[in-house]
Amino acid sequence: MLGPAMLGEVSFATSATAYASILLSPGLAMWGTRRIAQNREQASETLAIVNFAQLALSVIAYGSLALFAISLEDRGQGKLVLIAGLGLFNTALTVDWVFAGLELMRVASALYTITSTLALAGLLIFLKGPEHAGRYLIILFAAGLSVNAYSYVLLARKHGVRFTAPGISATKESIVSSIPLGTTAALVVLLKSANIFIIGYFLGNVALGLFAAAARLVDAARIMQRVISNVFLPRLARLAATHAPRARQEATLSALAHASAGLLLAAFIFAEAPVIIAVFFGPQFARSALVLRILSVAVLANYLICGQTNCLIAFRQDKVMVKVVLASAVVAIAGGLLLVPRYGLVGAAIAVSCIDLAGWLSSLPTYVRVIGSLQLMKWMYPILGALALIAVSSVLQKTGIAAPYRIFAELLAAFPFAWKMARDLKHDSAMLPAQ
Repeated sequence: MLGPAMLGEVSFATSATAYASILLSPGLAMWGTRRIAQNREQASETLAIVNFAQLALSVIAYGSLALFAISLEDRGQGKLVLIAGLGLFNTALTVDWVFAGLELMRVASALYTITSTLALAGLLIFLKGPEHAGRYLIILFAAGLSVNAYSYVLLARKHGVRFTAPGISATKESIVSSIPLGTTAALVVLLKSANIFIIGYFLGNVALGLFAAAARLVDAARIMQRVISNVFLPRLARLAATHAPRARQEATLSALAHASAGLLLAAFIFAEAPVIIAVFFGPQFARSALVLRILSVAVLANYLICGQTNCLIAFRQDKVMVKVVLASAVVAIAGGLLLVPRYGLVGAAIAVSCIDLAGWLSSLPTYVRVIGSLQLMKWMYPILGALALIAVSSVLQKTGIAAPYRIFAELLAAFPFAWKMARDLKHDSAMLPAQ
C-alpha cells in the first residue's frame, strides 16, 4: 500500500526512533530478565525498577527526537518521525521480558500474536494508500499500547507481579549494572540503522524503500530466533547461577538449535526470494528480490551470533558483548560507506550481511573458553538439509514448475534432515543429568 518511496520515508522515521531509543538504557530489559530468572521473588521490584526508569528516560528520548523532527526541512518527514517516536513509550512499558524471566514463553508468544493480529486488522481497515503512512505508524503504536496495558493486568492478577514505585538507590544500581548490556544494545541499534541513513543519503527514498522491504522480511525471519532465545536464556541464566556444568551442556544445545533453524530458514529465503517478495510486497518491489537473496546470509549470521551471545549473557560475560558489537559496528559503517556508493543496494546488502557475521567470529574465542566446543560435526544434518532445499529449488525453477508445488518439494527435501536434527537435539537433552 505504501509503495517504495513512502516505505523509505517510514523506514527513515523508524530508524530515527531507534536511535532515540538508545536513551532508554536498552540493556535494562535483558538485565531484568536475567535477574528474575535467577530469583523470581524479585519480579515485582525488578518490573518497577526497569519500567519506571525506562518511562522516565522515554520522555527525554522523545524530546530529543522532537527536536530532530523540527530541524528537518521536509515537514511531512518530520511529522512521520514524531508519530513513529510514540513507539518509545511502548518500548518503555513493555513487559514481555518479565514473562521471559518467569519462563512463561507461551504467554509472551500469545501476547505477541495478539499485538500482530490487532495491527494487521487495523492496517487492513484503515491503510488505503501512500498518503496514510501516518496511520500505519499510529496503528502499530495503538496495538502495542493496548497489549501492554493488558499485560500489566495479567501479571498482577495471574502472577502477583505488580508495578510499585521503586527506590532511587535500587534504580541507580540497576542502571549501573546494566551498562554493559545497554552499551551493547545501543551499539546494535547504531550499526543496524546506520545503513538505512547511508542508503537514504546516497541512493534516495525509493532505493531505501526497496531495501527496507527486504530488511523487514529479514526481521520477520528472526522471529523464530527470538522465540528460541527467549526459551533458553532465562533457563540458562538460572542454571548458570545454580548448576554451571549443566548450564554449559544446555548452552551447547541452544547454540545448535539456533544454527539449525538459521541454516534451514536462510536456505529457503535464498532459494525463493523472488516469490517471497512478490507475495508480500507485489511487483513494484521486484528489485528487492536480489537484496533479500543476499540478506539470507544475514539471517543465518543473526541466528549464529544470538545462539552464542545468549549463552555468554547467561554466564554474565557482559563486557565481552561490547567488544563483539564494536567489531560489528566497524564492519557495518565502514562497509556501508565503502560499498553503498559504489554498488548501490547490492553493496548495502553485502555490508549488512557482514555485520552479525563479524560479531559471531568475534565472540567465538570467548564462547569456546566459557562454554566449550561448537561441535561442528552435529551441524551436518542442517547443512545437508539446506543444500538439499537449494538444489531442489534450482532444478525445479529451470523446469518451470509453479511456486507452490516447488516450495512443497523443497520442504520435503529438507524435512528428513530437519527431523533427524530435531531427534538428535531431543536425545541430547534427555541425556543431560537431572538437575
